[in-house]
Parts: sequence; structure tokens; C-alpha cells
Amino acid sequence: MLGEAFWYSKKLYAHHSLSFSQEGEDGILQRIFENKVLGFYVDVGSHHPQRLSNTYRFYLRGWNGINIDPLPGSKARFDALRKRDVNLEIGISDISSSLVYYTFKEPALNTFDPKVAEKRQSELISKAEIPVLCLRDVLADYLKYEQKIDFLTIDVEGLDLQVLRSNDWTRFRPSFVLVEELDMRDISDVIGSELHEYMMSQKYSLYAKCINTLFYIDSCTY
Repeated sequence: MLGEAFWYSKKLYAHHSLSFSQEGEDGILQRIFENKVLGFYVDVGSHHPQRLSNTYRFYLRGWNGINIDPLPGSKARFDALRKRDVNLEIGISDISSSLVYYTFKEPALNTFDPKVAEKRQSELISKAEIPVLCLRDVLADYLKYEQKIDFLTIDVEGLDLQVLRSNDWTRFRPSFVLVEELDMRDISDVIGSELHEYMMSQKYSLYAKCINTLFYIDSCTY
């Protein structure tokens, strides 16, 4: 006779959903925005329209936003699968210039940070100078007038603080900011980090944490 563990109504599967994120970030975001029908995101270091994406789950719900990634050829892939989004093939940093972009066999490891690149275990495919812009300038150009950003997610493999510094926090204030901080596995490490101090200075407070991803909430709004 079947035990109780086998009796699971199909109706209950309505509470189950796939995660496309690397560490379940979209599950946390789903809980935060479970009652919001439509919204807007900005994804810096978007990597792929579906794979390891913090935003694809929301795109399937009808949301839209801006995806930014410097990998050559990435825009065509995003344009094909994320037609409602604005998709940009550029890098983001705190100074508009150009940086050497390290491309690996595993594209999720691509980075502008030479120190991070040295530690990669994947095969290096190429190095190339890629244009980079400040986030505030990109948002000024592509964000519609008075468009509220529900969440900003940043995963650029090492230069995440530079991306944060390139924003105009007076003009563009996402309700939540997700940012990767590599090797910060302990909360005490996070609290003492330069990135955390910077976010606190912009009046954002630590809200949640995955393995490498920190969630910050706008203290001025919530």
C-alpha cells in the first residue's frame, strides 16, 4: 500500500516553479514581488536570456526590462528570446572608456577583472578591448520617463562595485539591488566589506543573501 508521502495532489504543484537563477535568486524575488503583476528590471551582466538568469522567470510573467552584457553576439540571442526587453551589448564600469574583456569556454566566467581572470579554471578563449559605459548614462538613454526599476541585478564577475559606483542613486533608485560579492560566504565578511559600506552610504540596507549574491533594499522607500 502506498504511504502518505506518495499521495500528493496535482493541484499542489501550482506552488512549485522552476528556478533559472544560479543560486535561487529568482525564488527570493518571486516571494518579494508575488503580488506584483507587471514590473521592470535591469540586468547588468545578463549572460544569457534563460541560463543562469535572475530575470527570465519575470519575463515569463509578463515583466520587461533592460539586459546588458558585453559578450560579442549576446545581443542577437537576447533579441531572439527576449523581444519585449531592451538588449545592449556593452560593458558597464565607473568610467566610460574601454577595458580588456576575458572570454572563457564557460561564458558565465567571463570578466573584465584581470585578477579574477587569473583564477579561472576554464579555458581562456580570447582577450579583447570592449567599450564600457557608466550605468547612469545607459539608464538615462534607455529608461522611459518616470519608469520605476523594481530590481537591479548585477553579476559582472569581480567589478560589481565599479558598476554600483557608476549609477546616479539620486535619479535611479531600484527598490531592490542584487549584487554578486565573490568569496563573501560569511555575513560578518559582508558587513565589513567596501561594497556593503557603499550601499549603506546610498541608504540601502542588507535584506537577504545567497552564496555569492547580496540583496539590498531601498531604505528610503521601505
